[in-house]
Amino acid sequence: MVVSFNRGLRLVGAIEGLLTQTRRVDEIIVVENGSTDGSREYLRRLGPPVLIVESHRNVGGAGGFALGLAWAMHRGHDLVWLMDDDAEPYPDCLDHLLLPYGGDVSRYSFTSPQVVDREGRTGPRNHQVLSSRYDELFRAAEQGYLAAASSSFVGPLISLHHARRTHLPLADFFIWHDDTEYTSRLAALAPAIAVPTAKIAHLPDGAGPKVFDRARAAGNFRNLIWWYREASRSPQHSAIPRRVVARWAVSIAASNVRTAGLRRFGALLAAMVRGAAAGLLRRPAHQSAEDLVAVSQRFDEIIESELDAPLHTEVE
Repeated sequence: MVVSFNRGLRLVGAIEGLLTQTRRVDEIIVVENGSTDGSREYLRRLGPPVLIVESHRNVGGAGGFALGLAWAMHRGHDLVWLMDDDAEPYPDCLDHLLLPYGGDVSRYSFTSPQVVDREGRTGPRNHQVLSSRYDELFRAAEQGYLAAASSSFVGPLISLHHARRTHLPLADFFIWHDDTEYTSRLAALAPAIAVPTAKIAHLPDGAGPKVFDRARAAGNFRNLIWWYREASRSPQHSAIPRRVVARWAVSIAASNVRTAGLRRFGALLAAMVRGAAAGLLRRPAHQSAEDLVAVSQRFDEIIESELDAPLHTEVE
């Protein structure tokens, strides 16, 4: 499943990577986040196994992955492989991610690949957070894997058996930490592992975490507070303890201070206050797959009746 927004050239690489896997994929769900660069037209020309689900507006990575997961459950799949449109899996990546399951989709909550850069070096971003439990670490190591507490959305193969036991990714996050919050929730339900032999290239071309952006900084702090509050619900709600989330918030704040510098310190301070206020004054909504699919279908019916033309591949 791929979430895409205005990165048509990158999207081609992601789709080709999925279509050329040594283990053929059953279906490619692409959540089209309201692109205006011709991505929709390209996707419509592909046909099966590509299924287009349109959000009709940019709901961010968080909203896109929530919608895609909801449709994967609705379509009756057992496993769903998540990635952005700027990711290109190696041809045997899916085979390696499937192997640990051994045909039992309840064995792990997810298996995730090693994320590499264009040259095949272990990437500077999107690493898994490894488990701090020694029993999980040694058990995974005996099999050649790494016990994980969370993953980015660059390539994890998620068991929908366990995903159905909790709510979807928190769409209100929009961007930043939605993947880590969600997968840490899954890892609290069942063991999760990183598979070193499975590789996926991540080729980002946008602003990274070391580039200061006032709006993104505000969202970053808001989401960290939300995640801390979500992890506080119960010890079983996150495989990453809330004290670790708190330490990350301090570390990210310090990193933002260095990145913004003295000239933009006022802008950073305003962003931190705005983000903290948003994180404390309300909570992110919890969505079920059934509710989100129903809303998606109703919206499609309204749009299609207005335009008198279908906007996406038939889903029934």
